[in-house]
Amino acid sequence: MYYSRAASLQAAAMRMFRSCDRRESCMLCRGCGDLLEDANCYQTHVGAKTYRSNCCRPCKRVQMATIRQLRKLHPRPPVGAPCECCARIDNLQLDHDHGGARQFRGWLCKSCNVGIGHLGDSVEGLAQAVAYLARQNTGKIAPRPL
Repeated sequence: MYYSRAASLQAAAMRMFRSCDRRESCMLCRGCGDLLEDANCYQTHVGAKTYRSNCCRPCKRVQMATIRQLRKLHPRPPVGAPCECCARIDNLQLDHDHGGARQFRGWLCKSCNVGIGHLGDSVEGLAQAVAYLARQNTGKIAPRPL
């Protein structure tokens, strides 16, 4: 059911996107699929450049409320605690499931948190990355230094 709802939202969003007058500047909310316009998304100005959030204001509010709630339930570990993924001692970030459940997964360093996110937050994405490295046949896959 989740996939059919997501597919119908994506189809509706694509219809809105195609009807957009300024297609080069049109973006879709990654949460609900609505068309993002200046009035319904957060903007950051850096110098002469303007960056828009990839979520609409209502989706961003829900996202931030979820993160606040998870931080209350799972306090930050003490300074010097290792990353739960690579065991490196670094500033730790809250890692959470981005799906419907939005559950806490652990405290990770920025490198591991971003890496897992770029691999799609899934075991399948990580398996594809491992298979890619294995195909390269370097034979020099070593653990990250601590």
